[in-house]
Amino acid sequence: MRDLTSIPVHPFFGLPVADVSPEQVFELLLHHPDDQPPLHIGYLNPHGCNLAESNASFRSDLQASDLNLCDGRGLQWGLGVLGTPVQHRWTPPNHIHDLFREAEQLGRSLFFFGEREE
Repeated sequence: MRDLTSIPVHPFFGLPVADVSPEQVFELLLHHPDDQPPLHIGYLNPHGCNLAESNASFRSDLQASDLNLCDGRGLQWGLGVLGTPVQHRWTPPNHIHDLFREAEQLGRSLFFFGEREE
């Protein structure tokens, strides 16, 4: 599933937020063709939106992403209030272990980076 044009994207204060199911995220990440450039997928929650407002580099990175996933009820609620509701959320604690397990079974590599080590 490389055709990202079929995924609805909604603007949230200038940041694109995709309405994509966890199953679609798995498909995108785990079955991405090796001969194509890697996908750059971000995820947004209210904290990330606030950071993007004050950090131009972070904002630019999010705007250049292939997809930004809706992380959490706060952003989902905010999009709904603005008239562009999203149905799906991607919350890493709910999905990340299954994603890593499936990636390992398929022999796929995933790279994640974040703000700090925890």
